[in-house]
Amino acid sequence: MTDTEFNKLMSMQKHIDDAKIELPLAGEIGKPITVFSDTTTDIFIIDSDRRSTISLEKKKLQERHMNTQERLIRLEIDARPHTNPDGTILSRNHIHVFKEGFGLSYAYDLDSFDGNLFKDLTSFEQVFYDFCEYCNIKYDETEIQGVI
Repeated sequence: MTDTEFNKLMSMQKHIDDAKIELPLAGEIGKPITVFSDTTTDIFIIDSDRRSTISLEKKKLQERHMNTQERLIRLEIDARPHTNPDGTILSRNHIHVFKEGFGLSYAYDLDSFDGNLFKDLTSFEQVFYDFCEYCNIKYDETEIQGVI
């Protein structure tokens, strides 16, 4: 996948297919959430994972493009610090963004990633909403349950 193809997928409007979804509680892995493009035949999946042997605060969300099986975005909160291919060491709270030739190897600290998103990392519900906003996924017609 090229950066141009990635940017096109990220900019397209998408919506959650289900009328009701259940996000995982601390210590659980979530069921995959199916997301459809509003304008094309592209299908996406959101994976959610809150399993951890060390921290109850750990959270992970990932968007995959089903048509190509490419992982586009992975958000990690209270995870292990990440080291980028260029040697830059990041904090425990970071977001992996697809980069041509590197896949999801590059990540960015959430502290400096976006001035409006990912400000309340303690609320998995808010993290999920921010993730959807960043990925252009509408959730307003979906009942979201299971968040603690």
